[in-house]
Amino acid sequence: MKFSEKENPIEVGADLIASLSVGLYGNPLSVYRELVQNAADAYQEANTPSNNRKIDISLDRKSRTIKVSDYATGLTAHELTARVLKIGSSHKKGKGFRGFRGIGRLAALSFCKTLIFRSRRSRNDPVYEVIWDAQQFKKCLSESESIELNDLTEFISVQPAQLETDWPGTFFTCELQHVPMTNRDMLLSPSLVGEYLKETCPIPFQDEFPFGSDVRQIIGDENLFDIMISINEEATLKRPHSKDIIHQTGRQVITNFHSVNGIHELDDLVDQDGLPLARGWFIDHDYPGSLPVNCLVGGLRARVGNIQIGGSRIFEQLFKEPRFNHWLVGEIHVLSPSIRPDTRRENFEHSFQFEDLINALEVFARRITTVCREKSASRVREKVSYKNTKISLEQTQFNQLVSWLELSEPVNEQLVISVKDSK
Repeated sequence: MKFSEKENPIEVGADLIASLSVGLYGNPLSVYRELVQNAADAYQEANTPSNNRKIDISLDRKSRTIKVSDYATGLTAHELTARVLKIGSSHKKGKGFRGFRGIGRLAALSFCKTLIFRSRRSRNDPVYEVIWDAQQFKKCLSESESIELNDLTEFISVQPAQLETDWPGTFFTCELQHVPMTNRDMLLSPSLVGEYLKETCPIPFQDEFPFGSDVRQIIGDENLFDIMISINEEATLKRPHSKDIIHQTGRQVITNFHSVNGIHELDDLVDQDGLPLARGWFIDHDYPGSLPVNCLVGGLRARVGNIQIGGSRIFEQLFKEPRFNHWLVGEIHVLSPSIRPDTRRENFEHSFQFEDLINALEVFARRITTVCREKSASRVREKVSYKNTKISLEQTQFNQLVSWLELSEPVNEQLVISVKDSK
């Protein structure tokens, strides 16, 4: 027999809804990645030229408000409502877009009391807004065992925009109101948000990065798909790679591109049938040791649609000595639609194609490990050689050295200085 929707309404466990919305992302900054990803897909769907792909982010600590806006196509009132009310369903599935699960926009529910989606398709259309009472929604989830899907509309209202403002002709905005205080207030910190976006999102390289054009040639412009992102109307953000592999930390620059041998493409990133799985690049430099976390470029990283998946440690297990992963600067841009990010975008779902990619990267990791060991051994030999070197000084230079060392007692004209290890 058939079930009647009225007599037997479909109920879904409240914990399931929570897992797909307020409980999905542990890192608060993930909300920016999800919103930027949706904007990137909108620009891709609209075939927007690169110079017009722009995202404006507004952070207001005083009002505890976040706004993320794009100007791709915008949505009519009907489209806006339909998109918001679909949970776990996306019109983008199977079309090569970055998002395909229909849950990314819900990431913001965890980090505000009120969530507003606002849009219009053209200047002649009215601006409509969908208002989601996130506070009551989260309260309901915590108190209920199950929820009827139709009951979700209890927390959502649709209305013409109430604010009097000069709206853009075509736009889509997600606004988070009453944003709570998080660790270091990171959601409303322009510097912390900027660092996260630089590391994670599809933005251009800095002009001073000497290998930007090489990366574009290896990966392809269609796969990089850069977007201009600005915070509080400041200068557009750029990737953290610069003329130095890392920026100066204290008085020491770990390494720079003066000692670089070049940028190389990774070979043989194909499946068993020879079809391409990914494209990758790495910088062949002097490998002086582990690059610090705050340089934002260390480690072999993964990107899909030019959005980072996981972090600097995603391929760390491929190295017999994991520390060598952090000596590396490089990226893997996944191309195969069969290799999909997991729900949290912290890693990838298991598939035969993903196993093929891992096998290919293991070969590369062994090669890099050998290079790192050789570089390390060479530096040790240089240190030993330097320690055993005798230096001859003229009398004037010798006197200056004695004076600089502030030796209180007379010394012979043969002064022995030993180098003590810092271990």
